[in-house]
Amino acid sequence: MNYTTKIKAAARVVCMAIILFSVSAYIGLKRQTSQNTQVKILNKLIQANIDRIAAYETASRETKELYLKKLFTRFANTSRACKEELDMEVLRLEGEPVKGTNTTLKIYQIWMGTKSMLSNHDVETILSSCDFGEQISEDIYGTTISKDSASLESRQLTMIYVQIQSIKAEHNRVIGLQNLMSINY
Repeated sequence: MNYTTKIKAAARVVCMAIILFSVSAYIGLKRQTSQNTQVKILNKLIQANIDRIAAYETASRETKELYLKKLFTRFANTSRACKEELDMEVLRLEGEPVKGTNTTLKIYQIWMGTKSMLSNHDVETILSSCDFGEQISEDIYGTTISKDSASLESRQLTMIYVQIQSIKAEHNRVIGLQNLMSINY
């Protein structure tokens, strides 16, 4: 092998190395971007569950009915479990799970408390407020499934589908109680 052939071979190796490095860097960047997107999506659901926990804690404080206090505690615990599962996934993606309630919920909680006090802690009013909150939770989950599912892994989608089924079942329970209250009055 002469000197020119060796230089050409070395140049090909260097070019291949540069190409492989560039492809590797691109894939890594694309993976990181995908993970960042997933973290943002999952954090929206974490926020929805934090807000749901706070709303049911407020509802539990506002009602005098023991059966509703127990039910609302169970609903808050459902969201705690959902949040914990989502937190673990965000951490797996090397992200930071969101913490704290959002400002809109704080305003809603104040409104819910005021409305409840004005109605003398009326069960129908509290259930109506819970129904409203459940619609918001379902909307957030539904939007995630309809608009963001292409950005999520299949196991993340499975987790989200299971969670929304639990939330829908609890929403149906609230609706059932509302219907029962309207029949009794």
